[in-house]
Amino acid sequence: MKCKLLLVLFFFLLSTVSAYAAPYTWTDKIDWDDDPKIPPAITYTHSVTDEGFSSYFMGGNDFIFNYSLSVGLYDDDDNWGEIALINQPGFTGDGFYNFNYSNNEFGWSFLGLVELNVFGSLTVTINNVCGDFYLDYSILTATGCNGPDTGTAPVPEPATMVLLGIGLVGIAGVSRKKTQNG
Repeated sequence: MKCKLLLVLFFFLLSTVSAYAAPYTWTDKIDWDDDPKIPPAITYTHSVTDEGFSSYFMGGNDFIFNYSLSVGLYDDDDNWGEIALINQPGFTGDGFYNFNYSNNEFGWSFLGLVELNVFGSLTVTINNVCGDFYLDYSILTATGCNGPDTGTAPVPEPATMVLLGIGLVGIAGVSRKKTQNG
């Protein structure tokens, strides 16, 4: 009984969040003028708040569903084996950097997604595991939806209306079953 009610509530909230949603992509590129040398570590923060992001949990209507992080490091050509660990909030999304530039894009982490939605920022740490190298750039690309407070007009979507209808039918069914049993 409680499970059904929670499921109905979830679909209702999902339909109200997406009813006013417009797809959007936020991009933040940090390109250092003097590329910092990285022994032993460097921490920096990407921010999407400069681009009009209003955090969903802080009263805004924007919501980020997914993001990717791209990092550019380069070796100082001292013939040592370089190893860098790219560290995002949480346990997933971390990875070792490949200095052959065959893989410099890192996925997302759940805590990183929470940090982006609550604060509009993502904290990244690059740890030097071996060698010495330079940080060239870092690009954060976040995808999600932005709400009507950022200038987009609310457009009802057919799937949203279906979810809203399912939620209302579920609420009616639960209340009808309650009156029959009680």
